[in-house]
Amino acid sequence: MSLYNNIDTSTLNNVRIAIFGAGAVGSYVAYKLSRAGISYDIIARGKRLDILQIDGLFVDGADDNKSNHKINAVEKLDGLYDVIFLTVKSNDTVNVSTTIKPHLKDSGVVVSLQNGVDNPKLIASVIDADKVVVSVVYVTAVSKNFNQLKYYSEAKIFYDNFKSSDNTNLDVVDNKPGLETLNNIFTCAGIFSKHSKDIVKDQWRKLLFNAVSNPLTALFGYTYGRFLEDKTAVSLAKRIFDEALFAAKLLDINLDADEFDKIIAGMGGVPSFKSSMLQDIEANRKPELDAILGIIVEVFKSNGLVATSIEMLVDIMKVKYDGYFQSSPRLAADLLIYRGREVLLIERMNEPHGYAIPGGFVDLGESVEDTAVRELREETGIDVSKADISLVGVYSEPSRDVRGHTVSVIYSCDITGREVEAEGRDDALSAKFFDIDNLPDELAFDHREVLNDFRKQKGL
Repeated sequence: MSLYNNIDTSTLNNVRIAIFGAGAVGSYVAYKLSRAGISYDIIARGKRLDILQIDGLFVDGADDNKSNHKINAVEKLDGLYDVIFLTVKSNDTVNVSTTIKPHLKDSGVVVSLQNGVDNPKLIASVIDADKVVVSVVYVTAVSKNFNQLKYYSEAKIFYDNFKSSDNTNLDVVDNKPGLETLNNIFTCAGIFSKHSKDIVKDQWRKLLFNAVSNPLTALFGYTYGRFLEDKTAVSLAKRIFDEALFAAKLLDINLDADEFDKIIAGMGGVPSFKSSMLQDIEANRKPELDAILGIIVEVFKSNGLVATSIEMLVDIMKVKYDGYFQSSPRLAADLLIYRGREVLLIERMNEPHGYAIPGGFVDLGESVEDTAVRELREETGIDVSKADISLVGVYSEPSRDVRGHTVSVIYSCDITGREVEAEGRDDALSAKFFDIDNLPDELAFDHREVLNDFRKQKGL
């Protein structure tokens, strides 16, 4: 007998499980299965596959416990599976469903752990609808550097079977094959789950959350906390919410107006979190506009109506993010902390990866000096005074940042003789001092050039 949290996991010894997609949600499920000693395959590709196979998965959990787990990452499905979790982006759903179809047992199911309400229909256009399970997933998680998972809360998953229908609603039927096995997997892995009695309503409740929390935070480059501080942004989000709520009512899905307050409260619980859409944009991936907002627009159109605010937001997002678009360079400020010949660098969580001088983008209404001091504090926990910083230089080569043309104002501050403890915070994985003669091989942006200029300035 194999026990995990006093649960007998040996009941899953003959159950074959696969996870298709090794992003944040897929990695979270893989971590939970690994910790419980449950066998599975997780599909990954390219560099991600190599790193996962060699180094395993590093996990920083909601309880701040850090651990490393060997996971069974493979390049492709092999044989037949009882349960396949689908965690890819919505624009890959149909192609991946075609790949999955020949690998499902007759009694097997594919479980959509994806954003949006249309993915089960897309899967059912390829795979027998009786084999499709609809789910709604709540988890605040970030996948970084191919094999590092940070999650801020434990997942909650609501699920039920799906069958295709001719209208916009999903017809859900209970007691179809696979739910008992799925429930056993979730229970043995220690993942909170519940068999939903109204999965359509649950889907739209999550869609409203995504409509409020994703597009505007991505457009403005806000964490949840920064978003909630901007009253104008929250007011805009309420207009988005009202249109999404009306779309649900057009489908006879009755949700309460106080859902908006619940969404805002939920965002407030993880103020440093970046929405999945913002994570995609920062990683140069196309955001899931159609899955999150497109369905709302279509519901309005099918009823001869116009979702004025949402359609405008979709158009704005498409102009800016369906290809990198800038009307002018973005402005950033960095602060190089040094003591003697040692310089402080952070290890970046987001692309471009590598080590860098602490810094970030200037907020509207903020001076570059204030930005430099703020970003240092947010990323390393170190506080310095603006009066103590001095200019190193301005760096504006258009190709210096792969995310687009960025101009950075670089400052420095001498903390020799001061006792400080640097730690990686916010979007920094770590913060370390390096001898200026022994810098890391992988430096982001043009920061090797900046450090060379700094060395000459100080005569080091």
